Amino acid sequence: MVNIVINNAGVENLFYSLHQQLGGSISKDHRELRLDFDHNGMNGYVRGIIGEGGLSFFDFNFTSSQPISIGDLLTRDNVIYFLYSLKGEIVYSAENEASRIIEPYQTTILSSKKCTSHKIELNTPGAFRYTLIVADVSGADPLNSEMRDLFLPGVQESNYLYIGSYNVKIAEAIGRLQEVTTSGMVRDLMTEGIIRVILAMELEQHSEDLNHAEKRNSSLLTKELDILRNISRQIKESPEKPYSIKFICEGTGLSPAKLQHGFKLLHDRTVTEYIRGIRLESAEYLIKTSDLNISEIVYSVGFTSRSYFSKIFKEKYNCSPKQYQENQSFLAITA
Repeated sequence: MVNIVINNAGVENLFYSLHQQLGGSISKDHRELRLDFDHNGMNGYVRGIIGEGGLSFFDFNFTSSQPISIGDLLTRDNVIYFLYSLKGEIVYSAENEASRIIEPYQTTILSSKKCTSHKIELNTPGAFRYTLIVADVSGADPLNSEMRDLFLPGVQESNYLYIGSYNVKIAEAIGRLQEVTTSGMVRDLMTEGIIRVILAMELEQHSEDLNHAEKRNSSLLTKELDILRNISRQIKESPEKPYSIKFICEGTGLSPAKLQHGFKLLHDRTVTEYIRGIRLESAEYLIKTSDLNISEIVYSVGFTSRSYFSKIFKEKYNCSPKQYQENQSFLAITA
């Protein structure tokens, strides 16, 4: 087992501490640090972003050929930790308390009183990815006060631990961080905006769980959520394929009920609504960027009726596809 100690004496000190234990190389871009490492069967990176208002973000993404124990993760007063696993099961334990399992896509909120020992274990070798938002709520901001009331341990408690429902949308939001390709101040602003959206989604999930306690547990397994994410990605990348409930169920092994439940959980839409929306967005993009005529675009994205396409396009964009195309041409000429 690989044993790692993580202290919380600031983002940069944490990275230098990890560097001492794992080796590798540290790079820095404005308020973002990254450690790439290949050590003792562990290979991957840790990324850290120093945000405004006491907010920091960490992205741990690596593979390991042996189990890992990460100790002393939570040791600061007035700090709340939002932990989220995208890949790999996490076993969390605090001093004198029973361990708890955190599965992929589950939202987790942690806080503790100072000098309490905490540990995270990754017991099954393989690929791991999890993120950690660290929120220092010691300031006088009303949001800090509300989060202190909700998530800091009470007088008789040493720790606060909340393991919530599965939320695959958070994984999609985290994926958008990978799509930021700018640098410097612009990168800082874009990444911090996404991080705050992720934090808002975690807080929203907590509120939803409290309001609908009887519906907290999804009937879907983690591997089924992975299947749903993959089929969603395939539809987005190839909207022209002849998708149907039967077609998708045969390809994934999911029942129609689980397929519909998963798409509502992931996209807040039925399967048909999701496919239609992706095809419509793909068509709009082609109208703006290609020389294809409307009929060619309609059939290239998977629609089988031009009149139906025109109807739903007008409902969304408040004009016909032809008018939209003509307007794009006018804008190109006058640019």
